[in-house]
Amino acid sequence: MFRSSLMPTASRAPRRITDNLGQPRVLIEGRVWGKSEGLGPSVSGPFASHIVGSRPGMRDPRQRLVDMDHEGIDVAIIFGTSIALTVNGLQVKPLAGAICHAVNCWLLEYVAADRKRLKAVGLIPCQDPPAGLGQRAGVPGAKRRGDGHAP
Repeated sequence: MFRSSLMPTASRAPRRITDNLGQPRVLIEGRVWGKSEGLGPSVSGPFASHIVGSRPGMRDPRQRLVDMDHEGIDVAIIFGTSIALTVNGLQVKPLAGAICHAVNCWLLEYVAADRKRLKAVGLIPCQDPPAGLGQRAGVPGAKRRGDGHAP
């Protein structure tokens, strides 16, 4: 789904790579996003002592609901993927717009598991404000109260 929504920018689609420390990263526009050491925009975990590595709920919305119940969380605001922290640093406007569209489609699919408990924050390409407006209208089934972008 992701690659098909990037057409005609598919050749520039993000690629997963492994860095020098064996950590997964994303290659976009010839740059590695998500630093594995030192100061940088990436967030790493685990965030709590009972979390070892990533949890299934990070990718599976039904499992996320189980995790939320276990931790006493009623509603989760879903900001998308690690791409959300990098897309507004991209230089190619059409690529940024295509990535935002793909992330927004994924978000809607993810929160469909329980729209009362999982809330999506749409991603807009700040490089191209008119395309950002198109994102608000261009994702089928979207009923947004807000959109997000990294400052």
